[in-house]
Amino acid sequence: MNFVIGSLFPKNKDGEPNVQLSSSLELISTESGLVIQANDNDKGKNRKKLVSKIDITSNPVEIKGASKFVSDWFKEGITSIYNEDGSKDTTSIFGGVYNTVMNKWASQSINRSMKALVMIGYQGLGSDQVATNNKEWNAKGSKTSDLYKEVQKLENYDPSKIWDQYSGSDTIISNYDADNLLQNLPAGQAELESGTNPNLWLPALLYSYGVRGEGTSYPGPVLVATPGDRIRLKFQNDIRIDDLSDEEIQQATLVKNSTYGNAASDGLGGTTSTNYHFHGSHTNPNGFGDNVVSRFTTGQKWTTKIDLPEDHGQGSYWYHPHYHPSVNQQVYGGASGFIQIGDPLSKISKFKDVPRNLAIIKMMDLSLDEDSGQLQLEAFDNYGGPLTNAMTMVTVNGEFQPQAQAQSGGWQSVSLSNQSNQAFYNVSLIHQESGETLPIYIYGEDGHQFPQIRKAVGALSQSTDAETKLVNAYKQQPNVISMAPGKRMDLLVYLPEGNTELVSQYSFTDDEGVNFITDNMGGYPNLSSAANGLTNADGQPAGAVSGQSAGPLAFFQVNDGTALPSQKKLDRQIEKANKKIQIQDIKPSTKPEEYDNDSVPSVNLFEMNDYGRSRWKPLRKRIFNWAKGVLVGPEDEYDLPTQERISQYNASVDVEDQYERYDKLKGALINNNNPSWFGYDNPFLINDHVFPNGSITIAQIGTMEEWTLRNWSVNSPSKYIGHPFHIHINDYQTKNSDTELDQKRSLEAVSYTHLTLPTKA
Repeated sequence: MNFVIGSLFPKNKDGEPNVQLSSSLELISTESGLVIQANDNDKGKNRKKLVSKIDITSNPVEIKGASKFVSDWFKEGITSIYNEDGSKDTTSIFGGVYNTVMNKWASQSINRSMKALVMIGYQGLGSDQVATNNKEWNAKGSKTSDLYKEVQKLENYDPSKIWDQYSGSDTIISNYDADNLLQNLPAGQAELESGTNPNLWLPALLYSYGVRGEGTSYPGPVLVATPGDRIRLKFQNDIRIDDLSDEEIQQATLVKNSTYGNAASDGLGGTTSTNYHFHGSHTNPNGFGDNVVSRFTTGQKWTTKIDLPEDHGQGSYWYHPHYHPSVNQQVYGGASGFIQIGDPLSKISKFKDVPRNLAIIKMMDLSLDEDSGQLQLEAFDNYGGPLTNAMTMVTVNGEFQPQAQAQSGGWQSVSLSNQSNQAFYNVSLIHQESGETLPIYIYGEDGHQFPQIRKAVGALSQSTDAETKLVNAYKQQPNVISMAPGKRMDLLVYLPEGNTELVSQYSFTDDEGVNFITDNMGGYPNLSSAANGLTNADGQPAGAVSGQSAGPLAFFQVNDGTALPSQKKLDRQIEKANKKIQIQDIKPSTKPEEYDNDSVPSVNLFEMNDYGRSRWKPLRKRIFNWAKGVLVGPEDEYDLPTQERISQYNASVDVEDQYERYDKLKGALINNNNPSWFGYDNPFLINDHVFPNGSITIAQIGTMEEWTLRNWSVNSPSKYIGHPFHIHINDYQTKNSDTELDQKRSLEAVSYTHLTLPTKA
């Protein structure tokens, strides 16, 4: 291992790399900078062990640059109610949220709408009742009500009154109402016994991993180990809620948390119980291993024991809690971290000494505690669309827009890890001075090294003129990496002198002047200086423009003297490097102990023998049809309760109104004497089964299966909806997909699917 730590890397409070190392490794200072390398001098009994004591807390965290986000971008957008002529500002953050809520007023619950309006400064009728959870406030809004008349009046809004109290601190605190929770503690047991529905609690708790004695860490420390190491993580659940005893905190798990937005959790709150999941690992899922169904509540201690096999994949992994039903809110609240297993670039002679940069991407929404003037985590309800999502602060390595001094630049590694709970990012690198999007080369993903470095294909985008002007509605946006939640990508990029931005972009214009946009994954703002429109003399963002962009994710700054070679020269360098990679072909007969750690494994699970038969012999072939609001599954997978409902509906309407397959689920069918479709207001289905109800697939341990994943989800006839796909414990190989490189000859753990994705797992 010769892991040279780059300029963009998670740091602790002392400014040092925030890493926890196996005893087989050591961090040393060299002419190249700080390097993690093998510890050949350690011959003791603890060799090849990573031991760390980690506290899980709800303590405040420091987000460097949070005050910059508020002062340069957020405050101006949230307080901009009027244009200069006195009309409503529809291009501001305020205007975006206001318009979205008004448009959804009659289609969502009143308390949900009111929660969002209070977030943007509403102070009129009903503003003190957003946590009310009764029949009246759970009902959908009426556009003839007195409340609707009041929420439309702009004079009832004063966001400046809130944000003028801001202290300017970078400290973020949890957001919850302990008094409300205490009132609901007795109702938790009542809910279990009688089905009563206690009031909303509306919490947004921070969750952080911190090395014991070193304070909180957002994200958690980077764990670095090698195949064959033993990992022993000694956890203590110290999640606290002020003014509550340990027993009351534990009882809080029984209170239904129906908070709207990113911190929401279906079912019982689970806010104080947690566990640990090593995402993507091939390790023991039982007992105190990578056990996603274990549970540890406030005050408990436990040790997670993970033994990495010698043939474990090398590359980028991550960890997070996986206790249901609190996964969403705990990951959103901050609980996640990066794991580096081995050093793939050490197997590529040309790049073994390049700096390893790491960009952990996480998001949080903010509000203000008016009593203290401190920023607090907010469970803002993500409505979609760039304007409403502009409320979100996107962080890299726990900072807002970190500036990395990449020194001499040249070839550098950039590992991307999307640790947001429910956001996609289209990541690219743009050189500020030239405006050029830099070429991206991929050498690994999801903890597995590619046997050959590959060019990035780019993101699949749809023309804004698709329905009226173009026959082919879609085009690949080059040199862009689409990052689904949980995805990791290991990249090589050549950084020239000047400033290079790490950006997230969702639109581009092709050579013919046609505009394309990638909004199938959700509407997010383009995060770059170009989208912001304002820069200072140094090329850095100079301020905010309402309705545009908070600026890029991060900056690389390179000293003079490093020119950008042509695409052809960069390609040649990659080709030369590829020729020197030592590759081991993995066959069905290859045993774990036969893996060569000096080589890069190459596997083709779809390989055929000379007789046209699969060498890997999948036991079963399955088809999974994903759909939103439409039934498309094969007949032998029909969901019987669904078919019964359809039969009842068809019998009650005229022939021309009867339901047919591949039709959108009609409102009458969904809501005919029922508030939802089997309990789901906006159902996603797999083979006509409402997800996540029921056991869809039971597979046999030790066998291989071939799955075809088909995405039928659409918002309109010409617009697809992207889906992430992930299997716990078991990685898989993709044969072909509309969003991925073909013939990668490696495994992966998270896919982003548009249409069809054949995989073997």
